[in-house]
Amino acid sequence: MASPLSDGVWYLHVRFRDTAGWGPTAHYRIAIDSIPPLGFSITTPGGFDTQDVAPVISYETSDQLSGIGSYEVFIDGALSTTTEASTYSLPPQQPGTHALLVRATDAAGNAVESRAELHVIGAPFFFVGGIGVTQSEFFGGIIVALCLAAVAGGWLGWYAGRKRREQRLRRAVIAQRDVQTALDMIQKDISALRKKLEEGDVSAQTERELKAFLAHVSDRIDKDKRYVVENIESIES
Repeated sequence: MASPLSDGVWYLHVRFRDTAGWGPTAHYRIAIDSIPPLGFSITTPGGFDTQDVAPVISYETSDQLSGIGSYEVFIDGALSTTTEASTYSLPPQQPGTHALLVRATDAAGNAVESRAELHVIGAPFFFVGGIGVTQSEFFGGIIVALCLAAVAGGWLGWYAGRKRREQRLRRAVIAQRDVQTALDMIQKDISALRKKLEEGDVSAQTERELKAFLAHVSDRIDKDKRYVVENIESIES
């Protein structure tokens, strides 16, 4: 019994002999290949973080004895193609992460695999100054802008409310000052008239002054009352 053949190429030469003698020699090539193809890596020109939804990948390897029979390309666990070419243009992919697997099989049935992850950022939604903006970036920017607008609106509302409170307080202070001034003037006139009365100087002139004073006080009170009411309404609004 012959010993098992090791990996390599063997040639079998066979010649038959019968009663007429030796016949022609037949030659047979036997290739023993139990070793898988050489290891390899999957590559792509634009890198695996890309906006290209259908990138081209490369995955070439070799096998010394029987040669490469085929390549199988799997995307997210599903067979996408079986080919003899060492490059493949992926079908359009959705934005996100996709698992790539390429299996190289030699003519003897031995296989080796390589894996990679493809991160599709997404095709540009539009361009600004030659720079592509993806759909997720565009709507994400809108959300951020709305949040900032809400914060700014809240701050502006608080600031406007504060300014209104300051204006009301300022009007109240002014109204208080003006009323106090008017009352001080009335008090001064009353003191002067009281002094004349205490001195017994109740002449016709004093009587006229008293009447004029009382009319002045009445008119002043009416004006100050309207002034206070108007300012209170202004402050409340």
